[in-house]
Amino acid sequence: MPFVDEGHFLHSYFPEWHHAIRIPLLIMITGLTAIFTFLGTVMVKSKQSRKWD
Repeated sequence: MPFVDEGHFLHSYFPEWHHAIRIPLLIMITGLTAIFTFLGTVMVKSKQSRKWD
């Protein structure tokens, strides 16, 4: 935090910079993986159901 001294108590409320980058990135990667896996399974099942018609 550029406007607050290094020893100020406010620093204890915020994660270190590498955690502030890695945690949202991990959440985004996990979410996108889940979304694309769901879309892939829906598309495969849709194609299989058309094959049987």
